[in-house]
Amino acid sequence: MITREFYHLEEASKLLGIPRKDFYYLAYKGEIKLGAIFGERSKLYTFKSKVYIKSDIEFNEWLMSASANINGDRHVSGGSYIEVIDNSILSDSEGFYFFAYIKGYWNFDDKHIFKVYDASGDEDDWPSYYSPDIAQQEECNFIKSVPVYEDGIDYLLNGTADLSGREFDKLKIKYAKENEVSSLKSLSQKERHAKPRVEILQAVISIMRSDVSYLNYTVTKLTDVLFEKAHIFWPDKKLPPLEYETIKKLISESFKFGS
Repeated sequence: MITREFYHLEEASKLLGIPRKDFYYLAYKGEIKLGAIFGERSKLYTFKSKVYIKSDIEFNEWLMSASANINGDRHVSGGSYIEVIDNSILSDSEGFYFFAYIKGYWNFDDKHIFKVYDASGDEDDWPSYYSPDIAQQEECNFIKSVPVYEDGIDYLLNGTADLSGREFDKLKIKYAKENEVSSLKSLSQKERHAKPRVEILQAVISIMRSDVSYLNYTVTKLTDVLFEKAHIFWPDKKLPPLEYETIKKLISESFKFGS
């Protein structure tokens, strides 16, 4: 299965088999990040942002070389894109910035994650900033995007949360490994249960081959013989590995003997 750049949380929940509330919990613990997907909606519902950068030189180089998606949005990192409104570099107390519309997937700020978790995904407040979808140890010139919200506009963010492709892969690998370990444990348990049954059936076959008269024995008598000869097949414990009634049932089902 290919991994896309981002997923709506409801879709990720179905694909990974993880309840929505668990995504909020994992984000609250800091194990994953959640954010929002910004598509090609009307500008009426898309706030402009002050996008802060580390270096204006790197920004100008990025303007010249950045790849773009089908809509012409420039790629930042991972699932994060930008539609530049004005490439003029400005500054304030927080640093250098330019104006743009953020596109694709961007992470919520940490404080908003706590609010979303406490509200079980139904938080009314909007994030104070968004961070780009960058990998650990990845160098990125883009620091954060601070939205310029306007009063009286519903930006369609209430109660929503999305997941980046990077976080999706992280969870897919983690839970695939857990499922694999669970399957191996289940197989191991089945093998442990199967071994005594096989030993008993092999012992019964050996007994019947030693004397054809045993073929006429009832299940009860044959089970008695097995216990009498148990020291031959299980010299350490001198007893079969299963209970008497269990062995009777096993012999009856396997050889179709009468009781």
